Amino acid sequence: MDKRGIGGGVAVRYIFCIFALKNYFVIMEELEHKSLPARFEVKAEDGKMMHICAYGAGIGNVDRVGDVIVSTAFDNWLASEGKKDTQFCYQHNYEQIIGKFDYDSFRVDEQGLYFEADLIPTSWGKDTEVLINEGLLKEFSISYYPVRSHYVGDADNGGVRYLDELEIREISIVTIPANPKAKLVSAKDTGTRQEVTPKPEDWTSKTDEELEISRTAIEQEIFNRVIAKI
Repeated sequence: MDKRGIGGGVAVRYIFCIFALKNYFVIMEELEHKSLPARFEVKAEDGKMMHICAYGAGIGNVDRVGDVIVSTAFDNWLASEGKKDTQFCYQHNYEQIIGKFDYDSFRVDEQGLYFEADLIPTSWGKDTEVLINEGLLKEFSISYYPVRSHYVGDADNGGVRYLDELEIREISIVTIPANPKAKLVSAKDTGTRQEVTPKPEDWTSKTDEELEISRTAIEQEIFNRVIAKI
């Protein structure tokens, strides 16, 4: 066998791997996250996991990082088959899928991007249900590619970035908000119709285990945001 041929094949594979890795990291750099205090309802029937009705993203307002999502930003994504590849995750961890979207429920109204989903009975889904009922999880965050955007004003000196088109890859329930526009509605159990109003945080009354859960969730969200900016 021609050794040059073997070496050439190795070289080609090496170059291909470098190219693939380069493009992988370019994609990772383009993926962004955006969070907001959630406006959502939760319904549960006996023996079934929660059904969530929520807003995953707000539109029309300047958020805390100086971005505005325009009202038509999701149109192409909503009309695409790629919408059905979107996952419902915990704290932007792609290995922790907590539910399944009703993809036909996605729509945009004056408040933002609305969706419905069912939690699934994995350990992460069950933990999420407990944290929602305790009022510890109140926000949602989207992971997206900014397909098109433009600035009004100086991009490096207080200008506002308008996100004209977004492609969503994943929606997570998270602990830290970025967009103050959406408001929490309520959590409800279908069987009793008993309204569960989320409680304000009272850290002094938390057990060590509850504090550890909150601390871990917050640290994970901070880590995710740092990684998203690299």
